[in-house]
Amino acid sequence: MQLLTMARILRVAGAPVTDALCVLERPLGGRGLLDGHGVALHPLLAEADLPGSSGAAS
Repeated sequence: MQLLTMARILRVAGAPVTDALCVLERPLGGRGLLDGHGVALHPLLAEADLPGSSGAAS
């Protein structure tokens, strides 16, 4: 997951990364992975909120 990779790089550089922002959250397990590393995810939209979405990952 790219957000977790960037959080790790920034932490190695000394940044106190605790939050991440994304435009669209898809239900693929990324939130749990980030939570497990102490990073809270803040999406602008969730896939389930999109018109015509069944809420399931495709």
